[in-house]
Amino acid sequence: MVIAVSPWKYQILHPWHWLTYGQNAAALQGVCALFAAIGLLFYVLDTRRMRQVGELTRRASMTPIFTARDIIPHCVSGSDDVFQISMTVRNVGEGVATVLWAWYQPVSAHFSVFDSGILTMSKSAKLATVPTNDLMKGESTVVDFVAFNPADPTDNSEHVFNPNIKWLFVVDSIGQAQGKHQLKILLKSIGNDVPGEMIMAHALGDTFGEWVVKSVKRGIEILLGIKTEILKLFK
Repeated sequence: MVIAVSPWKYQILHPWHWLTYGQNAAALQGVCALFAAIGLLFYVLDTRRMRQVGELTRRASMTPIFTARDIIPHCVSGSDDVFQISMTVRNVGEGVATVLWAWYQPVSAHFSVFDSGILTMSKSAKLATVPTNDLMKGESTVVDFVAFNPADPTDNSEHVFNPNIKWLFVVDSIGQAQGKHQLKILLKSIGNDVPGEMIMAHALGDTFGEWVVKSVKRGIEILLGIKTEILKLFK
């Protein structure tokens, strides 16, 4: 007795026959190429992600992170006028701050430390007293900010902090990899030991890959510039 088998069942039971057909073989190669491309794409993305994780881990190991505590106002004897503010700055990050300095200045009522990244010391700012030039992991130092005349920061006569305006206190440092790291503290009320705003900002520079890309782009721009100048000579 002969049992009839449908064509699709026959192809499933005899896959080697299906693969011998020219069009089917070409289609199979195309499918395999597609899966290979997808696999390569996932491999590239995963490799890139792992490199980014490795770069972030490397940077974290060299990045200092500061916290400020014990913000203590020093008042003029017999009054509530604050002539100096001291705060303990501690490095809780993994990296070492190889260069350390601090500065401060009055700011407008609308100023916020969250509005920008690394701040630049202005002419109306004044340097604070920092007893150390570097800060290792876990170390602390006390920074003293002595009140000054905002109109003339070089004025060394005695002054008190204006309690009716905001004051910005900044601790700057250079890390092991020459990146810049900055702690920004905004006191909305002089005499209050709780900062209104406090945030850390970092400018770590380019990674090696970014540096290579920028170098190549710069090289191409230079070559194109040379080519343009040479073409001008032959016009």
